Amino acid sequence: MKTVILGNSGSGKTWLAERLSKFHSVPVVHLDSKLHPLRQALKPHMCRPDIRRLFLVLSVTAMWRPGLAAAADAASAPAANTVHASVAAYVKAAAGGREPDAPWLSTEEGSPALRRVFGVALGLGEGRRQARVFVLERQAGGGLRELARSKLFDFFDASGRTDFEIVEAQSERRFSLQINARSACGVHVTIYRFAQLDAGDWVLSGMDARTPRCGRTGELETASTRSTNFLTGKRIDQAYRHDKPGKPSTRQLTFPPFPLAEFEPFDSRHEP
Repeated sequence: MKTVILGNSGSGKTWLAERLSKFHSVPVVHLDSKLHPLRQALKPHMCRPDIRRLFLVLSVTAMWRPGLAAAADAASAPAANTVHASVAAYVKAAAGGREPDAPWLSTEEGSPALRRVFGVALGLGEGRRQARVFVLERQAGGGLRELARSKLFDFFDASGRTDFEIVEAQSERRFSLQINARSACGVHVTIYRFAQLDAGDWVLSGMDARTPRCGRTGELETASTRSTNFLTGKRIDQAYRHDKPGKPSTRQLTFPPFPLAEFEPFDSRHEP
């Protein structure tokens, strides 16, 4: 189920969690001022009058609390014009001046081959369970300045099976972020591809996924792969049998814009 954030209010989140899990038998979710994620999370339960009434109450609450999540996000982000001595200094600033609990991932910052450094900072925000994707640019006088960043998004798996694997740069204007989710039947791999458009905006341009499975004799094999281009709408699905690819299926879909500033992994809109 999708996880979103309920503003800054710990008491509000506690009330929502108790209400949903104890009285409505619905898995716990968190809520921000954008109610679309909550509607999607509660969609299987919206036929129940008590859940519809609860959603109405939360809708009114969000109307009275506009911008709380955005304000909290802005407060945790370093100033855009600040020059940081290193990626470590940038991540520390993003963590409010303290050392983050989790390490960060980034492309090579000491290499002069690229002017830009791409990465993801972990252990941020409330409960230190949030993360943020960032783009830094090397300055002529030394140091790094933030060029773009995503909002804070929840990224916490108590089982420790889901984690960021690698950030890779394809060019000054393209990079990718790989997330691995381990299971008994192999590793589910999701690769998010980002690009800077000609207008200068950074967007999520595509997504690749690989799903594993256990074979008949227990060996691990690929079940399927999927490659989606969010800019053109083209999606290619490839099924496998005994680790051998079958005939691919191509579909033409329509996607809304996915700005880097609004990125969060495992968004249901990425897979209509």
